[in-house]
Amino acid sequence: MDGHGYPDQLVGTETPPQARLMAIIDVYDALRTERPYKSPIPEADALRIIHDGGRTGQFDPELVRVFLELRTEPANGH
Repeated sequence: MDGHGYPDQLVGTETPPQARLMAIIDVYDALRTERPYKSPIPEADALRIIHDGGRTGQFDPELVRVFLELRTEPANGH
């Protein structure tokens, strides 16, 4: 959200919403999946990191809120 990681130095809502959403998903995936250089971290830890990123301005706070709601809701009532 601060423009540091985006090639055109866009800030906040200047960054397309698709890119803001993909930033959250990409970090979540990197945290939760095994990589040759690291083990996956627990779901609760990954969600905390995403939440913290929304608070600090790394991610769009509204998209983080929606992402976290979707991650914690049971799918189809299960």
